[in-house]
Amino acid sequence: MVSHIRQLGMRGMIDLDRPAVERLQQLTHGGFAMSWPEVVWIVNHPDGRGMTAKVDELTVGMLLWWEVMNHRCVLDVVVAAAFRRQGIGAAMLYQLLHKRGTVTARVRESNCEAQAFFLAQGFRATEVVPSPWPKCPHEDGYEFRFQTTACG
Repeated sequence: MVSHIRQLGMRGMIDLDRPAVERLQQLTHGGFAMSWPEVVWIVNHPDGRGMTAKVDELTVGMLLWWEVMNHRCVLDVVVAAAFRRQGIGAAMLYQLLHKRGTVTARVRESNCEAQAFFLAQGFRATEVVPSPWPKCPHEDGYEFRFQTTACG
């Protein structure tokens, strides 16, 4: 998966990541991108977490999630187009999946690429969620769920 990438590093999101995170969000999500204040609010919230993935010092991915007790809710997974299908998204998501509990994610009905990604990681689509996005009120979503069993 990520073996041919020279150096993949992951760490918690910090303020210095702002330009790269904004660029990733805009290139990937366009009009659906979160603003930096929204990202900061999530990361600074007691239950919010953020992570960036870097290849040779270049930020190529990010993951945002809520974490409450044994439940983690993925808010956003972004990998730069040139680095997709190399295991970077899976490597970031693994950080959530190796703990005991439940991991969920909501995906727009039209985002087939994200649906395929979560299914490939072992998630199951468990319900249809009627129009959960304020920026896209006419589109339904799917909730994906992964039940972990590992200790730790």
